[in-house]
Amino acid sequence: AEYAEVRKKDKIADYSRFLARYRNSRSEWTASATQRLERLLLDAAVAYNDPRALSDFIQNHPTSPYRDEARKALKKISFDRLLASNDVSAMAGFIRRYKGSPEVAVVSKRMEEVMLRTAERTGRARDLGRFLKQFPNSSYRERVATALSLMTRKREQEVGRWIKVRNGEIEIFRPRQCRACEPVMKVRATVSNQDPDFAFDLVLQSELKKRGERCCRVTHRVKGIRPGEARPISFNIPGKVPAGPPPAFEIRIVKGRSYFAGDGVKSPDLQGQGEKLPRDRFAPKAVPPLGR
Repeated sequence: AEYAEVRKKDKIADYSRFLARYRNSRSEWTASATQRLERLLLDAAVAYNDPRALSDFIQNHPTSPYRDEARKALKKISFDRLLASNDVSAMAGFIRRYKGSPEVAVVSKRMEEVMLRTAERTGRARDLGRFLKQFPNSSYRERVATALSLMTRKREQEVGRWIKVRNGEIEIFRPRQCRACEPVMKVRATVSNQDPDFAFDLVLQSELKKRGERCCRVTHRVKGIRPGEARPISFNIPGKVPAGPPPAFEIRIVKGRSYFAGDGVKSPDLQGQGEKLPRDRFAPKAVPPLGR
């Protein structure tokens, strides 16, 4: 009699109360109420396009005859939403969950387009490199490679914007172990790469300034200045060492070659890459105990 009243109202809340009351008295009426409740729950989740409700239904009703229908509905709703969204993490989850289905190819293409637009919007070579790493066979590979090439060319044209030479000074240097050696003039400076994505090979040039004239021009090459690196450099300047204080001088960048040094591209020109670092040869000897 109670089931007949519940069936007449045909509401989710009434079925839920009925089943809660008779959860320890299983019967044909509780089985019928369970099946009808599952049908109503599934219809409501589909009507509201609620993927969370569908997921809860699949998890909470493992023996339901409507479980496969719920899975298909969840897949369709998730697919439709992803096509209209830019949620890359949700796309990746869909690809993992429905691997091998026809919808995965469409979602993968959509994910590729979203990530490309995001990388291009940031204007960072690092983001474009990550795109190539994640999608090595992308149909947009040539487009991204062209963008990286243009960025590289622009970096070389504006090398002075990204590379700074600081703390330049001339030092009169005489080797300690050789008193008979003539002193030499040595330039010391710090080369700083302020570009976050590109490494540089540089050609530096220094000149002395004496009485309004320039002399003793020296060219010095610096290789593989990594993004964000500040590297100390030093090199000798030929010529006679003045008796007084060191002369005025100028150091400048005359040429720069840039290359992308981020994710997806590994440049063979970076110094130290793939090489074994020298070992520390410091080997202290044991000190005998002090006498009393």
